[in-house]
Amino acid sequence: MQITLKWKNLVEFLGAVSIVASLIFVGLQVRQSLQIGINETNLISLQSTISMRADINQNAATWAKGLSGDELNPVERVVFENLVTNVNDLAFFISISQDQLIGTSKINVVVSDFAIFLHNNPGARIVWEQGEERLEKSREILLPITDEDDDSALGYVESVKAALKMLDDSSS
Repeated sequence: MQITLKWKNLVEFLGAVSIVASLIFVGLQVRQSLQIGINETNLISLQSTISMRADINQNAATWAKGLSGDELNPVERVVFENLVTNVNDLAFFISISQDQLIGTSKINVVVSDFAIFLHNNPGARIVWEQGEERLEKSREILLPITDEDDDSALGYVESVKAALKMLDDSSS
């Protein structure tokens, strides 16, 4: 009887050790999956940034003219608005990806950098604010019928606006 009690204790101990080992393994897998997700997001962001810069380089004169707030002809205006939209979309994508992967609730570096870009480039800021104003009117109509739990786009816009306000206040 004493031998069976020892075997029982040994089996229970080995069972507990195997449970702890499997939990450690699962934790390592979760950490590895998170790192893979972050790396994939970084790669997509880099590829998108390179593509966006190539578009800007192909339209450098329009880009420079638009950033300074100079008058643009209709074709230049379309090109410039699309370039600003690309910069915004990239910042939004990176910001939301970071939030989903890492779970940040504070204003992040991408939002801050985009706000600084808008603050320093009046033409881009005008285009962005006009676009957001148009979207805001549509959102007021559509948000009551959409999933109100997904406010990631609104959080991004509000974060950019708050950062712009802080920059404006600090330069006054």
